[in-house]
Amino acid sequence: MKKLLIVLTLLLSVNIFADEVDKYITTESYKKLLIERMLKGDSEAEKIWEQLEDKLQTLLEEGNIKAEKELEKWDNLLAEAGL
Repeated sequence: MKKLLIVLTLLLSVNIFADEVDKYITTESYKKLLIERMLKGDSEAEKIWEQLEDKLQTLLEEGNIKAEKELEKWDNLLAEAGL
């Protein structure tokens, strides 16, 4: 039990030092899954996308290069899907 608590503490501390934009970068498979759900009319998926887009756009306006690259990836996949 003690080891588990130590491991959890270490994992959480690593996330504290992560760049804010890293919290909003998703895998390509997650992007595709979310887009598929949006194409099917899933309002929850659309809400998730809108929240991600808003946060990434805010970070982009603050000059974050990672946010710009992430938005480009989303834009390319959305364009391929016809959205």
